Amino acid sequence: MNAEQLRDLGFQLEGRAPGGESGGAWFAIAADGERVVLKWFADEGVADRYAVLLPALDVLRSRGVPVPEYPFVRAVDWWTLSAQQVLPGRSFPIAPPQLVDRMIDCGGAAAGIVGGPQPEPSEGWGEFLVRTLKVGEYGWEHDSLRAHSDRSRGILEFVESVGAGADPS
Repeated sequence: MNAEQLRDLGFQLEGRAPGGESGGAWFAIAADGERVVLKWFADEGVADRYAVLLPALDVLRSRGVPVPEYPFVRAVDWWTLSAQQVLPGRSFPIAPPQLVDRMIDCGGAAAGIVGGPQPEPSEGWGEFLVRTLKVGEYGWEHDSLRAHSDRSRGILEFVESVGAGADPS
């Protein structure tokens, strides 16, 4: 992706989005004037993942969970480009109790929603979860989290230790 291709698709780059980056995120202005977060992946197949994810996000939003809309997802020249609605809010170094309570409420609102990655047919759900905790999902391994920061590395070490001690049953 380059700035000219993005302009042709209706986006004007503003600058890199801070924090929470996995492979890069950029603020941009869409053709309708809305501010969005652009992400692109060197894999057209990521568009298929969005096709599974977006209906589940619609259900979450209908239940009051603050998840973004994706007004644009497209496979373009061996890449997948997505534009995500910018949500209000900020990161906290330590989550305040009210935020933790809200996150628990959101988790409850998500109960029963089908969506996201499914285990391969040769693998049971328990095996899928344990492998994901230990090494990541296929194509989304833990290496970028390990390299991101000391904090993410510490969280990842905890997650991997949970997976190492987990019983797939």
